[in-house]
Amino acid sequence: DDLLQQKLKEFPMLDTDLNLEESAVVRRLLEKRQREGWQKGLQEGRRDRLLSLLVEKFGALPLTAAERVRTAPVERLDRWASRVLRSSTLDEALH
Repeated sequence: DDLLQQKLKEFPMLDTDLNLEESAVVRRLLEKRQREGWQKGLQEGRRDRLLSLLVEKFGALPLTAAERVRTAPVERLDRWASRVLRSSTLDEALH
């Protein structure tokens, strides 16, 4: 909010005394930022949980496997998570 107030002051034609929470445009931007943050948090939680499951089942992970999990899209994380319990090897789980 402070950064937004600072940027608004760069545009003298705008009323910088307006209540940002009452601005529909600003409110939509803030809601979008909150949704994006929430989604990112969910993705990080999925990654952390998958890594925990993999370590629990297969022991310490090679760095390459951990990096694959950290950089995988969410859809792949979900697919891998569903395979962990029925896989007998790490390669099988991350296939």
